[in-house]
This record gives sequence, structure tokens and C-alpha cells, in this order.
Amino acid sequence: MKFAMFTPIAAQSAIGKVASLTVNALLARGHDVAVVGADSSLPTKELTHDFPVPLLSWQDTAKVERLLANVDLCIYQIGDCLGFHRGCLEWLPKAPGVICLHDFFVGNLFQGWCHASGTPPQSIIRHWYGNEVVELVLKSVASELFYQETHSIAPMTEWVSSLGLGVLTHSSWGVESVLRGCPGPVAVTPLCYEPHLTIQQEHEKSNSDQVFRIATLGSMNPNKRASSVIQAIGQSTRLRDSTEYRLVGAISDSMRQLLVSQARCQRVCLRVDGAVDSDTFCDAIQNTDAICCLRWPALEAGSASLIEAMLHGKATLVTDTGAYAEVADDCVVKISQEREIDEIQAALERLFENAKAREELGARARAYAVQNYAPEKYADSLLQLSDQVLASAPRLKALTALSQTAFSWGATSEMLRHPKLTEPLRILERD
Repeated sequence: MKFAMFTPIAAQSAIGKVASLTVNALLARGHDVAVVGADSSLPTKELTHDFPVPLLSWQDTAKVERLLANVDLCIYQIGDCLGFHRGCLEWLPKAPGVICLHDFFVGNLFQGWCHASGTPPQSIIRHWYGNEVVELVLKSVASELFYQETHSIAPMTEWVSSLGLGVLTHSSWGVESVLRGCPGPVAVTPLCYEPHLTIQQEHEKSNSDQVFRIATLGSMNPNKRASSVIQAIGQSTRLRDSTEYRLVGAISDSMRQLLVSQARCQRVCLRVDGAVDSDTFCDAIQNTDAICCLRWPALEAGSASLIEAMLHGKATLVTDTGAYAEVADDCVVKISQEREIDEIQAALERLFENAKAREELGARARAYAVQNYAPEKYADSLLQLSDQVLASAPRLKALTALSQTAFSWGATSEMLRHPKLTEPLRILERD
């Protein structure tokens, strides 16, 4: 089979890394894959992931059109950031295909696309969620807590899923919204990932100064609960004097100031690295005793930072929600959001006092991650779904033709939902 994969290619995109691993796995299985960079501004080759094929730009219309004339199916890697996925949204309407959906909240992607394309958001929000939600969403757009205020009422997952012929996503917790939107096959398979370091490299260094090192990885959004970790450390006499808490990833100035101030008040040793290069990121993981991969609310379909921590055999704390709740109970420490601070404190104290327990938890995590997050398994799931999508194409074309004919006669969306029309069309329903 020949694929065109639209994906972020910038090195700082975790989704781009997933795509590069998937491309390699597909090529190893004898398939042809062309890669189209979907980033709004394409980086230089030195700042991209290591793709084993030449890279096209989504903005090179003539070359992309020639490519699409000779492929069996397009694959679109999509998450909640227009800067990484602009090209996907530009080409999806022209060449629908399989969406690999990495987030169950894409409100930022949607709002960014509406602004960039000049598309009024009201009618799309109204179509999926009703009149009463439109004003609530539009009032929240300018808020720093936009996702917290809208993730449960208008995740926009249905909107983006409706653009594809099928969707492959990475956990089950948000799949109902995908099913409401996608007209074709939907499948769930774990995200794939590989560590930055080999296990052998990781054992070359050890923590010799007896400091208990904790880290949170990735962009420091409020839902990563860094403030809660600081509070948990600060209220523990056992942890406070022996712990360094390290934040490794992009962070806004306001968030940095807030967390530094909190840590100072609670006498917590906080190290804020901000955005770092690959070597520094590797060093942070390598020299960490425990990793906090907490989320509330959880928005992702899968977490690359969680998989990275597990593959490195690190004791890892997660919030017992979303994709994180689907990980085996004996491979991570699950934290209840209702008792978050106290449970973080108790978990970190146990890990601090028992190095053997940390190592055993990390070993189980690594074994689980190696078994479940392999690129080969991901590629096989994508191939299986691709076969289903191609088989369902005639059904979708029939439904599209019927809808377009009805609209040309003056039908409204409400009319098309009437049982007298929908019941006969169940002959074309998804299996």
C-alpha cells in the first residue's frame, strides 16, 4: 500500500516522533510512505525528526497534488496545536483519509483554524453542541483557562473526527465523541514511542549525592499539576529537605513566576529548566528518581512523556483519569484527583524511603511499555484500519452524495436527522 502521511516534522513535536517511528515500521513491512510536513512554518532539516524519506511541504501545492494522485490513502497526525497541524486541516477536505487523533480536546486547534481561515466558529459549535454552548465557548476563548472551561462542553473532537474517513486513537476514555463525529471505522491502539536513551546508557550514571530528584516533563500547562507537587513536597518534612523538583519543558513567564514564588514560600528546591535541547532532556530523565506525569483535566488520547518515563524504568505518578487510568495498576502510582495533594505526598514519601520499591516499579513499567507501545504494533493497527477504511469508501461516498443532493434541494441539517430519512439509510450504517 502507498500512503501519504501529513504530520508535524519539527523536533520539538512528540507527535512528529510518533510519526517518524510509524513511517519506519510501515517501510519495514514493505509499504511506501511519503511524508508531508504539516507545520505552519517548516523547520530546517537540522531541526526535524529523522524521517527516512524525503520531506514535502504542505504549502507546495503542485507537488502534493502529484503525490496524492498516486497514493492509496492519506494519514493525518493531528493534535491540539494549529502550529504543528495547519497542513493537515488544509488538505483533509481535499483528500480525506485516516486521522491519527492524539488529543480528545482540540479546542485550540479549532479556534486557531477558524482565525487563520476566516471561518466563523459559531455554526460549527452550534451544529455539534447546540445554541446554549456557543456563547459559553466564545466567552472563554481569551481566557488562560480556556481548555478547563470548555473541555467537557465543547471538546471539538466530533468536528475534527468528522473530517476523516476513519480515526485511529490511543485510548478508550474519549472515544464516544470520536464515534459521534467520524462517519467511518474507528479503532483504538496504544500510542507508540521509543526512549531518547538506551537502557545501557542510562545505567552509566547514578545518583550519588542522595538527593531525591523528581521531574515533570513537557510543556508546563496548569493541568500538569506542578503546583500540587510543590505543595505536596512543601508540607512533608521528610521530602522538603532532601528533594529537588525539576521542570523540564516550555513554560510561560507567568507560570514560571507563580511556581518559583510558591516554591520559595514552601521552602521547596525547584529547578526550572524551561525548553531544552535533546541532550538536556535526556539528562533530566537519566538523573531522576521519580517522574510526575499528572494531568487534570486529562485531554490527551495518549502521553508520550508517560511512555518515555516508563521505557526508562522510572517510578511514575499519574492521575487516575483518562488514558492514564488505562495503564496497568502495578506499573504506575495512580493519584486520585479528589485527594491529590495528600496522595502525591504519601506516594513520594514511599518512593523516597524505598529505593528497591522504586526500582521494582520502574522495572514493571519498562516491561509493560516495551510490550504495549512498540511502533510495530502501532503500524499493524494502522494497516488494519486502513483496510477497513478503503472497504467502507463506497458506503461513505453514497452517504455523501445523498446528503449533497438533499442540501441542493434545500434540506437543513435538522431535516436530515428525521427518522423517516435516517431509518432507510441504516442499510449504509457503519459495521
